[in-house]
Amino acid sequence: MTLINPFIEANFPKNIDVLYAMNHGSHQWGFASPNSDYDLLCLSRYNDVREYADLFSQETTLSFLDSYTYMNIPVSYQVWDFKKYLQLLWQGNAQTYELLFPSEEVPAYRGLPKSIDVPLKELTRHHLSNMPREFAYNYYGLASKCYRQRIVNTGETINTKKYLYIIRPILVAYSVLNTGLPSSLRLNKLLSEHHYLVKDVLPEISEIFKAKIEDKLHDLEHSRISKLDKWIEESLEDLKLNIESLPKYNYNTNDRREFKYLFRQLITF
Repeated sequence: MTLINPFIEANFPKNIDVLYAMNHGSHQWGFASPNSDYDLLCLSRYNDVREYADLFSQETTLSFLDSYTYMNIPVSYQVWDFKKYLQLLWQGNAQTYELLFPSEEVPAYRGLPKSIDVPLKELTRHHLSNMPREFAYNYYGLASKCYRQRIVNTGETINTKKYLYIIRPILVAYSVLNTGLPSSLRLNKLLSEHHYLVKDVLPEISEIFKAKIEDKLHDLEHSRISKLDKWIEESLEDLKLNIESLPKYNYNTNDRREFKYLFRQLITF
């Protein structure tokens, strides 16, 4: 995939190094259509270490979102530097995991050097698996917000593909509650793994899934599906109860020390 190279050359300031890039969104989640946009998540750093203050200060945090078109393909991109990544990881942000652990079907465009790839992935797995309440709640929040904005507040006629963007984080949240980390990020695998949860609505989900990947847009404009609405609302309520029954993560001095140590490695290697 050559999307990332012209993107970096054309859009980035010269004082920033892009060290990692992966394709997020529907491509990563297994329900992209032939005309789906590309959503890039990137890790970067200032190439002058003097730009950085302490990890837990707010100064010199690099984060921006933009879009462009390459060969008639819309490309959106979100960029974090290592400092922003570690601050989000500290809070249990779901995208930190999805950025570093893309599915085998859609590997990263540009990988990190092994000397920092291994310790960053180890810290990410360790930290998130120890805070299932915060990690799962992040996915719960993504699903709840999307349901409210894209289904409830849209009216009677909706684009039913939005159901997929709600169902997937719900199932990932259940996966986190069961095992500490997502078993998969791809919807088809999550549906198979959690068949006992979705069996009553699987025909409806499968129909939307098929229309989405075949790009049959006329089949996706539809009135709200009450059976799916009911399943989503019940699942969100159940998730919230299960998540809130877990203890809050107890941050300690060792956590802070590990994060600061890795931060120094990331900006100086």
